[in-house]
Amino acid sequence: CGGGIVVDWDLKTTLDGLFAAGSVVMGTGSHTVAATSGRYAGRKAAAEAKAAPEPAVHRSQVEEQKMRVYAPVRRKGDIGWKELHAGISRVLQDYCGKFKSEQGLQTGLKWLDSIEESEAARLHARNPHELMRSLEALSRITVARMIIHGSLGREASSRVMDFHRLDHPEVDPPDWNKFVTVEMDGEGEIQAGELSFKYWLESPYAPSYEENYEQHSGLGGE
Repeated sequence: CGGGIVVDWDLKTTLDGLFAAGSVVMGTGSHTVAATSGRYAGRKAAAEAKAAPEPAVHRSQVEEQKMRVYAPVRRKGDIGWKELHAGISRVLQDYCGKFKSEQGLQTGLKWLDSIEESEAARLHARNPHELMRSLEALSRITVARMIIHGSLGREASSRVMDFHRLDHPEVDPPDWNKFVTVEMDGEGEIQAGELSFKYWLESPYAPSYEENYEQHSGLGGE
């Protein structure tokens, strides 16, 4: 599995009110996990929603998002979603391919900045289908940045992940037997961090798998 969203024992993310399940969760990748985690996360999300206070709607935030979403329809641009998608893919192919380096990855980030400032600002959609694809292409810029920052954060090569850093050729050193995390801080900057493979059991007083399940499932061990 190539990674995913970090969640707690309730399958809740670090964003309040957002739960995750299935293949987007870190360390999963099968249909059985999708089915069971989807049911579990749905139950936890429903319980939180039931207990949560009535949300406050911020009209300025709604209008800001509407402007962002409909921008490709309202502008007279000359770039389509296919061209934008192809440009982002080319950046990843050229600078974040099988063999990576600090210089190449940093160059890739600069190209993504350039694409966002130029081509993405000229993105145009003529109908709802193209708008959907355009928004998807724009989100791929963020995903591409996450991939590159994650690659920069892992300063070692790995045979298991087929991950090759030309400037860090040592393969699977014990110190890098851990997850690399990527998150956005309050200033909008992407930061790389790390977690141990068993981060949910790091404390010597942490409950076991069975104990955690009993505490969080709410099914009495069912």
